[in-house]
Amino acid sequence: RTWRVSPNVFPPGPPARPIIGNILHFKTRGAWTYLTELKDEYGTILHISNILVLNTLEAIEDLLDKRATVYSSRPFFTVVSELMGLGQSIPLLPYGTEWRELRKMAHAALSTSATQKYHTTQEDLSALLNVALLNDPANFFSHIRLAAGRIVFAITYGLSANTTDREALKRCPSWVPFQREAAYGKMMIETLVSAPFDHVKRSMARRKTFGCFRVYTQLNGF
Repeated sequence: RTWRVSPNVFPPGPPARPIIGNILHFKTRGAWTYLTELKDEYGTILHISNILVLNTLEAIEDLLDKRATVYSSRPFFTVVSELMGLGQSIPLLPYGTEWRELRKMAHAALSTSATQKYHTTQEDLSALLNVALLNDPANFFSHIRLAAGRIVFAITYGLSANTTDREALKRCPSWVPFQREAAYGKMMIETLVSAPFDHVKRSMARRKTFGCFRVYTQLNGF
């Protein structure tokens, strides 16, 4: 968890150099061994390079389990969360009531018992994957990506996929390359999410429902 408060409230930790902090103290491999060694000098909870380190299972359970509502949120990624518009997805949504409701919804449709009704769809799409691999083995990875996409679209929206396609940041001008890429990514993501969802709503309006995740969540008030 990143700290953005006064240094006076930091747990103890090794002194840091200006600008580079403690980066020279870390090994290129097995950095956790260095952090474990610091436990003897600074205790089970220490601060290094603007990071809070929990050095025992007891400390981890105390903060991340017993006090999960305080410490179990997620870091905020400006480009992915805000510029690309993915901040409302389960992996990036801050811990809280909305995240818990989404997690509950996902569990209702993706639990061990719930996924049994997707077996027929998975078997059909697996057969298509095998045919594609036999006919065109050179494009192995493209076939795998397409099969994964087909399963997600079929189970979530009842659609089929046919092809595979490949803070200071916010204040940067729009002509900066990554801003254009982020805007394009946001447009692609909105298309990917909105178009299938609109298809489900049109189908429901025509009373043509099917066994997909979005219909389940709509019918159950999510």
